[in-house]
Amino acid sequence: SQALEYFEKGMRLAPEDMNWTYAILDVYLSLDDNESARDLLKEALEDQESADLEFLLAEVYYSLENKGLSIQHFNKGLELEPRPDVYFRLAQVHEEMENPFLAMMTLQEGLNTKILDIDANLELGRLYFGQKSFSQALEQYQIAAQGGKSDVRTGFILLLREAALQPGTQFRKDVILKTQELYPSDEEMQDAIAYVKGQL
Repeated sequence: SQALEYFEKGMRLAPEDMNWTYAILDVYLSLDDNESARDLLKEALEDQESADLEFLLAEVYYSLENKGLSIQHFNKGLELEPRPDVYFRLAQVHEEMENPFLAMMTLQEGLNTKILDIDANLELGRLYFGQKSFSQALEQYQIAAQGGKSDVRTGFILLLREAALQPGTQFRKDVILKTQELYPSDEEMQDAIAYVKGQL
């Protein structure tokens, strides 16, 4: 296209100006030409280290259905610039590859480095619940609730349902106690607690 020819000419005249690279990349992506986008980004990364370019290359590899290389470049980018959205994106890719433990490790790393906030605790709770690690899920949901996440309520309802199936366990006692503490005036939650208590 004429736009592509113009941008390529600009890059030849001023190869150090990354604006030309980004402009050409936009054209490739708009044309769904992921192979050319990949080659452009790889060439640009030969000349400089850039978290943004690593993240873009990771997404291009994802579009090319090469999730292994996508993960590799997400990680390279995070080494250069830890970013909350990328931690979540990397965790999502790990989960898509049916590796929830790496997804959890990614989110935990973000929390440990103070890059992520309670949104990550909420997501960790969901992942732990999916792995039937209910006590760990409760711990993460509790942190999210104490931090003000209203949508964690659904997680507590699911934990209460699970607790009803585990009479006499410490997990059951913990879920009831924490839910009572966090939702003292929530009638629906109190009804759910009463139901669990009735499952002897």
